[in-house]
Amino acid sequence: MIRRIVVCFALLSISVSAQVATGTIVGVVEDPSGAVLPGAQVTVTHQATQEVRKTVANERGEFTVPYLRIGEHSLMAEMKGFNSRALTGIVLRVDQTITLTVRLEVGAVSEAVQVTAATPLVDSATSSLGQVIENKKIVEMPLNGRNAFALGLLAGFTAPVTGMSTNLPFVAGGGRFQNNDVMLDGVDNNTSSNNGGVGANGIAYTPSVDAVEEFKVKTNNYSAEFGRAAGAIISATTKSGGNDLHMSAWEFLRNEKLDANNFFSNAGGVPRQPFKQNQFGFTAGGPVFIPKLYDGRNRTFFFTDFEGTRRRTSASSNILDVPPMDFRAGDFSRYAAPIFDYKARRLSGGAVISTPLPGKVLPKSYINSASAATTGLIPEPNFGPPGAQARNYLRNAPQKYDNNQYDVRGDHRLTEANTLFARISVADAATPNPGNFDGFI
Repeated sequence: MIRRIVVCFALLSISVSAQVATGTIVGVVEDPSGAVLPGAQVTVTHQATQEVRKTVANERGEFTVPYLRIGEHSLMAEMKGFNSRALTGIVLRVDQTITLTVRLEVGAVSEAVQVTAATPLVDSATSSLGQVIENKKIVEMPLNGRNAFALGLLAGFTAPVTGMSTNLPFVAGGGRFQNNDVMLDGVDNNTSSNNGGVGANGIAYTPSVDAVEEFKVKTNNYSAEFGRAAGAIISATTKSGGNDLHMSAWEFLRNEKLDANNFFSNAGGVPRQPFKQNQFGFTAGGPVFIPKLYDGRNRTFFFTDFEGTRRRTSASSNILDVPPMDFRAGDFSRYAAPIFDYKARRLSGGAVISTPLPGKVLPKSYINSASAATTGLIPEPNFGPPGAQARNYLRNAPQKYDNNQYDVRGDHRLTEANTLFARISVADAATPNPGNFDGFI
């Protein structure tokens, strides 16, 4: 039984620095000649929640709006004696800094110019190298096992980890997976080393695909706040609610109907083993609204999701050693070495004389009843040539896997400059071990 509970609280503020899964908009306000406009008013609005952030350009005409929610924003710049200018369609990705140049035309303050902005293809404000895996790719691309972090393979300089579980999806920059740093909503999301510190670290909690908004894989030149990693930086963020209510439900079915039998089962004449997997769940997000008591639009939001997995299959095929049937009955006639009768040993002239058993067959009275009963519980050979003494049992033990996980997240706007969010994530997985011989050992 494996149970993981992750609780996350974060306060986003323009005056407090933190490792959070947000973005930043920086820029400069100019007049038509390129001269800067100190004191220009800049307002940034998040379209889904209508959260508003305001700032004023400094003496160099520059402005910075940090710790913004990811998603689509609009920006309004205003200055007395100039037309106001609105930029829309500014899509901010996780851990991204967008640089804008806002040019105001001379005119009456009542006039406004609206421009649909395009997100810059190159982040010119930071030196880090990386790639954002946005929500469209996470939801629409095929994922065996529904592990969103496996899409890190789409980022540059990554490679699959051969022979490791899907919870260790990729490496980067020539390092090992345990050198990576995985963060979820700005909080450490790594497991500790096992076996006394020997062994690869993994991802502590893998949220449902439908609960991940997007994540970014940084492979080089990241800033000092990420200095603990010698590999890649994976910064993911979960979804949050908005002013509109959104709900979804799904179920994915996978079975063995189109699967091929594995090599060892074919060699042992064992038919294709069953494989049944169901993954199902739902999401819901929107404003917190209690009729006649509280209207959380533009202020308080919630998001929750649930995902269940039910898998019924066989464990990996193993070729093991079991006693041949004639050996269990005490018949060692085909054994090359002689078999001696331990009850017929005697001393003669200071030497021990042993008498061979006739035909190398143990009398039934020589076989301990408890040993015979125990041996009877061991499965009979089913692999290899007749009478094989070793590597004569092909094991395909049944195995089940049950997993239930959910996330509950709440976002609340405290003031214009401060936003609080809290998230609790729980994963409860059970994988009984059938043992080496279908539960016998």
